[in-house]
Amino acid sequence: MRTWIVGLLAVVVSLLALRLAPVEGGGARAKKIVLLGMDRDHGPGEHEYMAGLAILAECLKQTPGVEVQVVKLGKTLPADTRFLEDANAVVCFLRRAGDFFRKTPPRARLEEVLKKGTGFVCLHWAVEGDKAVGAPFMAALGGYYEPGYSTNPHNTATVKPADPSSPIARGWKPFEARDEFYFKIRLLPDAKPAILASSLKDRQKKEYKDETIGWTYERKDSKGPLGPGRSFGFTGCHFHVNFGIPEFRRLIANAVLWTADVPVPEQGAPVALTAPVPKVP
Repeated sequence: MRTWIVGLLAVVVSLLALRLAPVEGGGARAKKIVLLGMDRDHGPGEHEYMAGLAILAECLKQTPGVEVQVVKLGKTLPADTRFLEDANAVVCFLRRAGDFFRKTPPRARLEEVLKKGTGFVCLHWAVEGDKAVGAPFMAALGGYYEPGYSTNPHNTATVKPADPSSPIARGWKPFEARDEFYFKIRLLPDAKPAILASSLKDRQKKEYKDETIGWTYERKDSKGPLGPGRSFGFTGCHFHVNFGIPEFRRLIANAVLWTADVPVPEQGAPVALTAPVPKVP
């Protein structure tokens, strides 16, 4: 009888251990990263939002303990935003994410999500908002493209980390890319340059050295159960072909992981692709 009881207890303990065991990655659940995109609004090979997010999703899924959900939007956030509820990070690769702050319901919903500590990432055109939404948008992202002040001509430049010791700089070295790098970005005092372009020229051919094209920001009022409230903006990604550059993919993947409070591997995030990126002119 005693042997039977001991055996039963052993089975119960084993089942409880399996139920309570953490998921791969060491946490109680996988870190959820939501990628928000929309239909392309430029010619082929430019502003390929959904195709770019498909590549980013493929890269992020290679990090243990990460769950990725890709959501295609219309012109604004839909009425049903349950997909944002437990997101550890939200990535916007779409047109003028600042527009989400124009109307009260979407703005209130996004601010509600961010106050839980959810990371916030904007890529390329998503870093823009008009002056009417500049203050609340900067409070969320740490900086933004301000029409009339910032500029966006196409340039070929060397892209490099502002701080080589940053987690975002892990596993990649300076590289050259042609892109529509937005620059002269409005930044809050506590926002930190993360990615620099060695040399950019504006439309009047004036040259700017080591201009900020990517930044990080830790939101002071947004620490919560889903993370420390980190934000990242990056102004590249106009040309889809740049996703074919491993260093380009890695700097973005590193930054997204950082905003989601996922430890960035010392060698950088894994970003292997199963198929080459189409070289659309």
